[in-house]
Formats: sequence, C-alpha cells, structure tokens
Amino acid sequence: MNIYGIEVSVVINIFVIITFLILGFTRKWYANKSKGIFQIVMLAYLICVISVTFDKIPLETFDIKNLFNFSLDKFDRSPYKSMINLKIFDGPFRRDQLLNIIMAIPFGMLIPFIKKRSILKNMILCLCFGLAIETGQLMVNIIGNGFFRTIDIDDVICNFAGGAIGLVIFYITASIMRLFEHKMYKKKFWWYVSKIT
Repeated sequence: MNIYGIEVSVVINIFVIITFLILGFTRKWYANKSKGIFQIVMLAYLICVISVTFDKIPLETFDIKNLFNFSLDKFDRSPYKSMINLKIFDGPFRRDQLLNIIMAIPFGMLIPFIKKRSILKNMILCLCFGLAIETGQLMVNIIGNGFFRTIDIDDVICNFAGGAIGLVIFYITASIMRLFEHKMYKKKFWWYVSKIT
C-alpha cells in the first residue's frame, strides 16, 4: 500500500465517523436531542485522541504483508525488545503517564451518556479503551514495518485510571444534580444528566 501524503490518523478517523453515522441512524440517536449532544461530543473526543495517538504516522510505509509474516519470535531480538515494555511502572512517574491519565478522563465522563450501563461494565469499557489504543499502536508498528510508537503496559493502566477518574466525576456530578432534580424538570438537558444513572 503506497498512498502518499495521508496519515494513519486520517484513515482511522474516517472509519470512526462512518461507524458513528451508521450507529446513529440505525439506533436513532437523533431522537433524543440531549443524548445526541453527547454522541457528538464523544465523536469529537475520539477524533482528537486518534489524531494525537497516531500523529505523523505515514500511511505510505504500510505493507499489509507484514501482518501475515509477523512472528512473535521477532520480539526476542533487538531492536524489537524496546518496542514492547511489559514492566509495570519501572522507574519514576513520567510526564507522559500523567498525560495518558488526563487524556482518558473525558472518556470515563462521556460513556455513561452513550448508553446506560452498570458501573462494572463502564469500568470494563475504560480498560478496553486503553487496550484498544495500545493494540492499535502495535498493529501500526507491525504493518508499518517500523517503530512509530512504544507499546507500554503502563499506558493501559494510566488510561484505565483516567477513565475510572472520569466515571467518578460523572457519578458524583449526577448525584449532586439529583438533589436539585425538582428545579431541573423544565430544563431537559440537565434533567437528562441527572437521570442518566
């Protein structure tokens, strides 16, 4: 595959937008205006995350054959060893780990608005969010035949922590709003927020 001038993030974002449009029409998200607002916000958030996570990775370096020729044995040799780090928080807390936590907080705050789920299911989604990012980076490295990103287990943990923090913020906010529910019944947007849990 040799497509010049196009980055991986652009392709992934197009896929995400199309997926949201299909889900939006098939599940009639537009029927609930308040919910629709959060769907749009979530879409914008995911686009930003993808743009940052897969920034400046050229699609022209991709070769799908690498995916079929890939062997785990390669990771036993240098320089592949530096590509995946399975040591948990090996060394001092880094700036990028803090940024990973901050990046995932909005995800935890927004997922309850997409669909009403139990706290456990939302926590699992936060974990899947971090795993999806790292898995995506791994696939990009393999197909791209290069080392554009380091696959780090710490990033998964930090993304999960950020998502969990976002969930806590959401549930606290929703609980506070329920205390003032009688004052919000005329304001559909905030009433929706108070009722989502």
